[in-house]
Amino acid sequence: MGPGMAPPPQVELSKEKVKRLLSVLPKIAQESAAMQKASNEMLLKDPTQAKAQMEKVKALFQKHGYSFEDFSAEMSALMATYWVLNPKAYEKELSAANNPEYQKIMNDPNIPQEQKKMMQTQFKMLQENQGAFLKQLGSMVSEGNRRAVKPFMADIEKLMKSLSKQSRAW
Repeated sequence: MGPGMAPPPQVELSKEKVKRLLSVLPKIAQESAAMQKASNEMLLKDPTQAKAQMEKVKALFQKHGYSFEDFSAEMSALMATYWVLNPKAYEKELSAANNPEYQKIMNDPNIPQEQKKMMQTQFKMLQENQGAFLKQLGSMVSEGNRRAVKPFMADIEKLMKSLSKQSRAW
């Protein structure tokens, strides 16, 4: 869920939804990272397992009371609102040096150079247009979502730092 994703669908967040997301996110992140690592290795050996892997992913979200689609939509709304309320966090997300996913891809010898170049170009474009993107995002984030997320800004920031450290370890 990197910067520059398609604009999030308008999901109305409540304080309860935000609290729930923040409580399950570390568990889902940890479990899905382990699952993804195993999945990547398995899919290289047997690409026909993709459907079975998707079922496992769906089951992971269901275990925490979400459908994959609902979790993705709520998470997108949460991050869009967080970035609109804290543009510095969005700026930091766009910094290649601070983005562990970006670093991981750039340092992975199995990823084709062409794909790396494409990602570098995308990152550069996002950095150059971050003001416009944030403005667009801002026009899409409802007042209700701003009110629901605002009390949790410090918690979200702490969680993002923690997840970033964890993903570097993965």
